[in-house]
Amino acid sequence: VSQGVLLSNLVGGQIEVTDNSIIGTTGIAAEFPDLPSGQGLALINVIPGNIDITLSDQNRISENADDGFFLLLSSPIAESTPTEATTANVNISNNRIENNGDSTDPSGDGISLVLEGNARMDRLVILDNVINNNGDDGVDIRSGFISSTVSDLLPISIDSNAQINNASIRGNTINLPSNGNQVGIRLDAHQATRLQTTVENNQILEGNPGLEATLFANTAGENPAEICLRVQDNQNSDPGFNLLNIGAGTFQVLNLPTILTDNTGSTTIGPGITTGTTGIAPCP
Repeated sequence: VSQGVLLSNLVGGQIEVTDNSIIGTTGIAAEFPDLPSGQGLALINVIPGNIDITLSDQNRISENADDGFFLLLSSPIAESTPTEATTANVNISNNRIENNGDSTDPSGDGISLVLEGNARMDRLVILDNVINNNGDDGVDIRSGFISSTVSDLLPISIDSNAQINNASIRGNTINLPSNGNQVGIRLDAHQATRLQTTVENNQILEGNPGLEATLFANTAGENPAEICLRVQDNQNSDPGFNLLNIGAGTFQVLNLPTILTDNTGSTTIGPGITTGTTGIAPCP
């Protein structure tokens, strides 16, 4: 089957997935060759409206062909006003997500979240999960990342102003394969998107690095991306963190002056990264 559970194009409402075992999804289903496949749980929403998503209470998602949990939010900029955006509030807490994907590719994140077009996530909580030995990254969050599959299906503008606001990645245990190719927590901001994220009190083993946050250049429009982070009390094996601003946007870290002592593991801080102030954009 292509996914253990597939939910798509839901017009608002609440989704709760609790205390399930989703195991052994094998890959592409012949009737859906153009959709992402192989995930334990996949939620794809590409129509306007708001959904509240809760994935909690000891779900076990394991041994699936690709990502453990995959979420895509997207809405075409050319066809939507801000009030018609695809939006969501997401809570992923107290789950066990392990042994998904293939580390030799590598493929298969523990948790993969993608926002495109003018999609918006006003609240994101990733809390107290055990994310073990998945083929690719532990947590992979990308905004403005236009996938070829979705671009083929939808008339999405190449530019994107997607936003992830008030995100918290806290208290998770992330163990990566030991082949050195995977990142514990990956945060990517493309085009004209915004990421506001707290990464706190996570234990990340064998990440290369534990956290990598990258602000990319906007090659599709005039407005650059923005990132605001707080990175605190994380326990990492080396290398610890890579923070990279390779675009012209604003990349700020609220605790930049103390980030080296606030966390364990070596840290690489590239040029163009400055100290943020609470309440002053892009920081919440």
